[in-house]
Parts: sequence; C-alpha cells; structure tokens
Amino acid sequence: MIAMNVKTNHAHSVISTYLPNAASMLNALKANATRVMRTDGCWTSDETPWVKGGSKRYRWNEESVRKAVEYVLYAQGDDLPDFV
Repeated sequence: MIAMNVKTNHAHSVISTYLPNAASMLNALKANATRVMRTDGCWTSDETPWVKGGSKRYRWNEESVRKAVEYVLYAQGDDLPDFV
C-alpha cells in the first residue's frame, strides 16, 4: 500500500501489486475488509457492504503515481476526528 484514506462512506488507496489486474486487487481488499467488519460485529448483514464495481485506474509512471498519492492523501477533505 502506497497511500490510503478511509472516510465514513468510502475509501481511496494507491497500491502496487503483483496481482494480474486491478479488479483482483479491489476484490481482495473488499473481501478482507468485509471479513474484518463481520468478525468485529460492525457488519452483520448477509448482503455485501460494497457497491458493484469501483474505480480501478492504472498508473504507468512515477509522476502519475505521485499525483494519485497527493489526491488520496490531501484532496479528500478534513481528517476524521479521533473517536477513541
């Protein structure tokens, strides 16, 4: 994971992966997050918490990766408050 920003209703990330395509990575992220939410009791429905699809954009050079990281880290609005 290069960059990540999680909000109350969506998440953005920039990831470098060995998986064959972006859809495989997105599916893996969703599956893992769903498992953790169910284990923690945060998601009790049998339905998926995710919308179908999701944005999967390839970045082919360092400049485009840098711009994606800046967007993910700094263009998502204010940070969430610390709820702990």
